[in-house]
Amino acid sequence: MKPKSLAVWGVSLTLIGLIALATGCTKSPSALKATTLPPIGVTSDQEATSIPNGTSTGTGYQVIFDQYIYGATTTAEVTEWAAYVGPAEHNTVEIAVENGYVCVGGGAHTVDPNGNQANVDALLTAAYPVVGDGYYSSFVASNKDQFTQYFSYLYVYVIGLKLYGPGGTVIPTSAITPHLYETYDLSTAAHYPTVSEGVPSQYANRILSGGAFDDYGSGYGNLITECDWTLPATTTAAGKDQHSPDVCSIYDFVIAIDNNPIAGFGNLNVAYNSATIPNSTHLQSLGVAVAPGYGLTGVGGKTTWTGYGRMLYDLYAPSSSQIVVGSKDQQTPDISGNISGIVSGVQPAQ
Repeated sequence: MKPKSLAVWGVSLTLIGLIALATGCTKSPSALKATTLPPIGVTSDQEATSIPNGTSTGTGYQVIFDQYIYGATTTAEVTEWAAYVGPAEHNTVEIAVENGYVCVGGGAHTVDPNGNQANVDALLTAAYPVVGDGYYSSFVASNKDQFTQYFSYLYVYVIGLKLYGPGGTVIPTSAITPHLYETYDLSTAAHYPTVSEGVPSQYANRILSGGAFDDYGSGYGNLITECDWTLPATTTAAGKDQHSPDVCSIYDFVIAIDNNPIAGFGNLNVAYNSATIPNSTHLQSLGVAVAPGYGLTGVGGKTTWTGYGRMLYDLYAPSSSQIVVGSKDQQTPDISGNISGIVSGVQPAQ
């Protein structure tokens, strides 16, 4: 199976565990009583049908944050939307930005159906921007249980960028997209697939976000362990099988922007912040703050281990100020290694 656009396919925000804020088969879940989920948005409850340029699935499409970043004469608006699906053993959601925005990133958040985040037992298999469809509008994510049957909700997020010139003139997306670099790469098949994508020199230190799609097909499952980027110019996606062998390939995605002036707007600055802490519990979370004065565009994360293995279950931005990365062991205890996060942001060049 190929990811969306290569072949079309389709709670509360409580942070659990030790969150370190760094500044520098689906079966009927009839036996499970699904709780009523509180709204996760802060601004509106918009309908997915308001987005003609992209496909949105799931329930509760709504704004999570809407932030304006002001330059001397120009403004960047960064908005995040979310929708959810579940509870199910396997979940997939595609979500699109509204008209006037370009997609610059997104994320995924696994939620326990009974509201107890300490019981989360599903892992991410996909979190990536749709590239190559000509819309620059959508983000897709998937999760699944592994070895032990578990029903979860999956919240999927998309981050959009909208620009305004002097006097508040809206810059059309057609003026922005020629400056974007969007592509993907595919690994060879392996138990621990990994692939890295380098961007051309004009996009160095200007990566807005990355993505990963662990293409296990009809196999037992292969789970994401890394979906991030390293400066100046490389994104990486990696995964692993767990308990049952499942050789597969993984796709790596990247969105970057050049440093040439955007017609009617000018240039954008890009900045990063990152952090790493030890995995000290079965479910470990890490929060990383966006650089001050920047609008959040990209969410990246990675987990390492020295034992049986750890994988990612969360990779999202709960607010405009920070991202959250979550890793966990699965079935076999493994409190080892580190968890890392990287967040990118933009602002109008002064």
